[in-house]
Amino acid sequence: MRKWLVLLCLLAVFAVGCNPVAAPFMASEAIRKLFHPDPAKGAFGEKTVLVLTFAPSKVLQVHPDLEYEVGSALLAEMKEAFPKATFVSASTLRDWQAKNLNWRGMLTHEIGKHLGADLVLDLNITTFRTREGGGSMVQQGVLAWEAQVVEAATEKRLWRMGESEARWPKTPRYILNDVPEARIKHRVVARFIEAFMGRFLEEFAG
Repeated sequence: MRKWLVLLCLLAVFAVGCNPVAAPFMASEAIRKLFHPDPAKGAFGEKTVLVLTFAPSKVLQVHPDLEYEVGSALLAEMKEAFPKATFVSASTLRDWQAKNLNWRGMLTHEIGKHLGADLVLDLNITTFRTREGGGSMVQQGVLAWEAQVVEAATEKRLWRMGESEARWPKTPRYILNDVPEARIKHRVVARFIEAFMGRFLEEFAG
């Protein structure tokens, strides 16, 4: 589908009878806008956005800082992709959560309102591990998630990503070739960011 859209962009550029010297630059700009929307006209515009991350208690027992680490990584990518939006900082969110210990029982849009957000990017981590369970000798990072964007004022869901998964390495490794857990964690989170941002920019911000 994208190939046809690129072709249409090129045809449109030449159809307007532009200067032959300027044509390549106009075509390049058309393609850039197709794959990288103008942040001011994209998903968030100049609104205030909260990136909110949840993980189940069984995951947090093993990786207590996972929500903060993944949420901070995703927040950094969102800031770069949408520089005209205002984002609630990870430290502000963490301080608020520390003062409101019942926050997990609150609805997504309610949390957004408390933190002054117009939109909430709600990331729900459903699975995270660095090796197979039950004392397995097999190492492989797995991060599974669901996500949605919700309007804080109306509770309206603007976008949803169903169950998705990132893995690193692709082929499980036995402990005889032991890889530090921190490295596996870092790499699988990086794979998640790559997969998430690719889909988000195409489906919601495109």
